[in-house]
Formats: sequence, structure tokens, C-alpha cells
Amino acid sequence: MSSGSRGYNIYIMKLSNFTKLAQEMVEAISSKVRRRTINVMDMDGIIIASTDPERIGTMHTGARKVAETGKDLLITTDMLSAYPGCREGYNTPLFCQGEMIGVIGIFGRQTDVMELANLLRIYAEKYFELETVMNRRLADTELKGRLFRLLSGEKTAGPEKILQFFQLSKMQPQYPLLCVRLLCPEAVGEDAQNGWKSEALLEKLEKLELIKHPEDIYGLEGNKLKIIKSAGALNSDNWVKELQEVILSLSFQVRVIISEPIERIAELQEIWQKVRWADYHMKEAFLNLSDSEDHIAYMLARSAAEEERFIKRYTARLNANIKQKELPAYINCMKCYLNEGKSVTQAAKKLFIHKNTLQYRVKRLYEAAGLIGENDFMREYLMRLIINHLNSHYEAD
Repeated sequence: MSSGSRGYNIYIMKLSNFTKLAQEMVEAISSKVRRRTINVMDMDGIIIASTDPERIGTMHTGARKVAETGKDLLITTDMLSAYPGCREGYNTPLFCQGEMIGVIGIFGRQTDVMELANLLRIYAEKYFELETVMNRRLADTELKGRLFRLLSGEKTAGPEKILQFFQLSKMQPQYPLLCVRLLCPEAVGEDAQNGWKSEALLEKLEKLELIKHPEDIYGLEGNKLKIIKSAGALNSDNWVKELQEVILSLSFQVRVIISEPIERIAELQEIWQKVRWADYHMKEAFLNLSDSEDHIAYMLARSAAEEERFIKRYTARLNANIKQKELPAYINCMKCYLNEGKSVTQAAKKLFIHKNTLQYRVKRLYEAAGLIGENDFMREYLMRLIINHLNSHYEAD
């Protein structure tokens, strides 16, 4: 671990609740060392935590020397005059991830405390390392949450502000970037085990190094895994294929939405919101906006939603001219017909109906919507918008 990384961890701990943690620790382990007085001092030699409350806030000159030299100090009875404010006992540097953060001391005679002091130091260092890691994780989680909220907000997030988040989270983006959202629908509404699927997915992607720090920013929000992926020198198409293979290997369902590559940080919020919109408004199991067909499906869905008032003119005609109970079957025929490249033979075969039946329903739909006089492009485009709108309406119902 680099010194910069260590400093960042220690910085977090010092800014949070180091004194509170130190007091909780000395109280917790006092009974393990026969109720002896235990002190934790900061790098200036001030006692910040102690099993003797009266000593908190006082100067410990022995601890100050330990902080200056980085060496253990045993204070015996005949040395007390040289160390005002101290009592006999053993004082040792307290390290966390390779950096000195203070001094810990235990009261008692040399023969009694040497072994206890060593065990106390080991325990304290493990304690603070664990707390530091937890603080770092909490800080990272909050930072990522703020970034994702910023990207999801309606107000434009300037590139400088987004870049600041990258720097604080120690992310080293390697363009192009990909915005990715993964949703585990089965996790919604479950009981105490809700969310385990998304956590399992995250663990698997980390293990396979499909996502990793510091190149990528990612985090869980309920049953969603949100990722800003640094494609960098990677082949983004290969990465998408590997992700798809992982999803197919899972024992539970996962919906995936992936953006087109982002070459500039100024594009990040716009593309993130595009992926977010697709997540909330589209139903495809795997939507890759780098794929032309998927992107056109997105454009149609977006147009159908944004031009709803215009499209309702045509759906109103359909509802007026075709019986409501028959309309879904007609729409299904038209959808299959268009998806099969307007091949009557292939669409009829797929639907298990006669070709004449298919042709009748297609023509009837065009007539009912008032599109019979439009050119082929306009007719197909408007019908695809109508289908998108009606599909959303049926699902909502």
C-alpha cells in the first residue's frame, strides 16, 4: 500500500472519532489486563483516552518522547522525576497501516507489564486498523452515493465537480468510460434476505476483476449495482461479452443496461441519465446502447414517451376502430411482422397463423390508425412508436 493510501486512511480516522474509539477500546480491554490503568496518547503526548478519567486531557511527557523517537519507553520508579505527569509503566508507539497514530501505555512494574504491553499494542493496532477500514468503506460508500445522486440530478453537474469526486474517491478514470446499471428484479420485496443477489453479483464481478478499484467506481443501492467502468485499453466489446457470460451463469435473473463509450467527462451526466431512463422505462433483459439495434430500441422508447400526446392521436383511432379485446392480438401480429423484416411468411410461421390472417390484421391496423396513405418509412416508424406506447400501457395496466 502506498504512503498516500495510508495517509488517506489515517486522515479519515483522525477526522472522525479517534478519541471516542480509543476510549471505547481501553474500557473494553481493561478487564483483560487485570483492571490496570491503560492510556492512549496522541502525537503531542496528550492523554485522549484512559481507564482513569482524571488523567484525560493531561500531558504525558513519556508518551511525547515515544512519539518523537518512535521507540518503546519503560518508566520505572526511579525515572518518575524525569517524566512529570507520568507513572511507572510501559509505553509503546501505536501504528495503523504502517503510520504512527499515537502512543499506548499501561501502568505497572516492569516484571508485570512487559508481556501485557506487547499484547495490548497488538490488540490496539488490530482494533484501529479494523475501524479505519470500516471508516474508509463508509466514506467511500457515502462519496459514491453522492456522485451517483449528482449524476442522477436534473441540474447539470459541471465536469470540474465530477472530477473532484473522482479525485476524492482515488479513482483514476481511463477513457472511454461505460455507465452500467445491473438490477436483480427477484430481490425486490423479499424478506430478510432481500439484496443478497446483488451482493453476490458484486462479489463475483470483483473476483473476476470485471470491476476493480481504483479504475472503476461502483456501489450497491438496494437491489441495483451501479458502475462507472474505465474501459481504458480494454476492448469494451470483449468486456461486455464477459459480463454477459457472467450474467448467464448466475442462478438468478439480472437486468443489464450498458451505455455507449464516453470519451469526455463532460458527457458523463448526460449518458448516465440515458442509462437511468432505460432502467426505469424499458424492460429488455440486456440492453447495450453501443449496439445499433438496442440503441434504436431506446430511441423509439424515448420518443414514444416524450411524444406521448402526439402518439395518443393514433392510439385513440385504434381504440375507436378496433375492439379493445382484439387490439392486443393485432398489435402482437404487427410487432412480429416488423421484427421479421416485414416478411409475411416468417411472421405467420412464428405466430402459428395463416398468412392471410396476418396480412389482414396488418392492413387493418394501418387503416384503423389512419396510416394507410403514408409512405413506408413514416408508416413503419409511427407504428413502432404506437407499439411502444401501447406495450407500456398494457404493462402498466
